[in-house]
Amino acid sequence: PERRAQYLNLLAAYMLERVGPNPTENEETLRRAIHTLRSAIEVDPEHADAKLNLELALRNAKAVNLPGTDPDAGGAEGTLSGQGRAGSGY
Repeated sequence: PERRAQYLNLLAAYMLERVGPNPTENEETLRRAIHTLRSAIEVDPEHADAKLNLELALRNAKAVNLPGTDPDAGGAEGTLSGQGRAGSGY
């Protein structure tokens, strides 16, 4: 598990290194990196580097308003204000 987590962490770091000028590709790359880092932590919950990299990737996702990257891994769901259909009221 430790080696697999190291591999997944490095793979995610490589993905993040490839972020370029195309915003659409960047969003997909960021999503994949976040998913890969979560997998690394699932495999080895004590992997500190993967935890740190996940935290940084989630901060980057929040900075670019990338939906569906909350720490709970759920997307914007439910009927809270701002999450329903536009013009649907409260």
